[in-house]
Amino acid sequence: ILFESMKSVYILLLLLCSLTLNVRASFYDVRTFGAVGDGTHDDTSAIQHTLDLCAKNNGGTVSLTKGTHGNTVYSSRPIWISSNTVFVVEQGVTLLGSSRFTAYPPAWTPVGHHVAALVNIGRCTKENEHGCLHFEGARNVTIKGGGTVDGNGQFWWWGRTWYPDNPRPRLCAWNNVHGLHVHHVTFVRPASHHIVVNNCTDVVMEYSTIDARVDWDARPWNGQDNGFNTDGFDTFNCRNVIFRHNNVHAGDDCICVFAPLPGLPVQNHMYYNNSCQSPVSIGAHNSKSQIRDIVFKDFRVNTKWAEGDKYPGLEWKPRWWRTAIRLKSNFGQPGAVSNILYDGFNISDVDMVIDFQTYSFCQNSSGTENWKFCTKKNSAGGHTPPKHPTEFASYHNITFKNIEATGVWRSGWLPCLKESPCTDIQFQDVNIECSVGWDCSEYVHGKAVNTHPSPVSQGCLKP
Repeated sequence: ILFESMKSVYILLLLLCSLTLNVRASFYDVRTFGAVGDGTHDDTSAIQHTLDLCAKNNGGTVSLTKGTHGNTVYSSRPIWISSNTVFVVEQGVTLLGSSRFTAYPPAWTPVGHHVAALVNIGRCTKENEHGCLHFEGARNVTIKGGGTVDGNGQFWWWGRTWYPDNPRPRLCAWNNVHGLHVHHVTFVRPASHHIVVNNCTDVVMEYSTIDARVDWDARPWNGQDNGFNTDGFDTFNCRNVIFRHNNVHAGDDCICVFAPLPGLPVQNHMYYNNSCQSPVSIGAHNSKSQIRDIVFKDFRVNTKWAEGDKYPGLEWKPRWWRTAIRLKSNFGQPGAVSNILYDGFNISDVDMVIDFQTYSFCQNSSGTENWKFCTKKNSAGGHTPPKHPTEFASYHNITFKNIEATGVWRSGWLPCLKESPCTDIQFQDVNIECSVGWDCSEYVHGKAVNTHPSPVSQGCLKP
């Protein structure tokens, strides 16, 4: 029912995205304005000047065009895209981020302070010591072209031991955008997260690749993992989002839906026909808001690449990282997650299929014993549960259906809390080939139909 009721929203979004391509006539080639594209010359000024000229003339197409000989690489520091702009990275072209730590200045986002990303939309135009007083967003932006956006991020991964206080820039930070269409672009090697979408509406991303992997032989020295904490596609306080036909190899969450700020509910997201090599997540932590009406449909999830001979060094990844479906929250944050559908998942070679992290400070080693350790007060300053039930996130009407999983260690971990039980948790046509079944608290309520192993027979679901 949820899937069918949301179809009209997504048809409208796709129509809006197609219409934005027809309202911009002006074309701007960055080479005309001094960009070189040889991989060594700093092309930032030429690219930004072209984008600013396009904005001054009420929009158009700005293209990183391909040179006449081989691949073309435009080296750049952070750039900002404005309203009514089609930003094209042509096939055979790479936008390469600077490897200099000082190239990324401090920057406010709608949800906090960070450093500028390589590709930015929206910026703070007035601030004080307490935060951003005015944030200028954008409307009707398209990013496309078949090319590559490369964050050059391995310098931060390998250097985080040497420069621990140096903030890692995101690859893309798209803020306060209303009407955003991204398609046929490859995003690789971010210093931090690949794509962070803050406070946006009417967003479509499709037919693209996100990849944080680096060949072991390309590393300067052994002992560091690929893409540390490099989420694939994260949304914060967004509404009306489509993410479809994408392939994601991330060093953390493949997808994560966040609601860090109170206000309008995060709702009407549809993620379908995607391939992930890390968890598909919802993050209700740091939230006093609501996440609802989210559909994840027709996914392929496999985390085995993290253990292969070509990418060693990732064996340290905790069990939650090798989880297919993850819902996470913290004590002290009364967010509400409801009306979530996971439908049509093909899962293989993961440690857990479903992980409810009701206290995500314990996420590094999900399981009952770790839960007891993390929630026990100790001399080292360990955490203890809050005293008031209102300080817990709530989970209601979460449905898992048409799920096939092989090569699994544990079916799932559902440590729902006495203070905030999980209610109306539904399993339908779920088949998991696993070594260990379900690990649950007594505060999970729902039902299971045609599910193996049965969470009911293992004492996981109460009526």
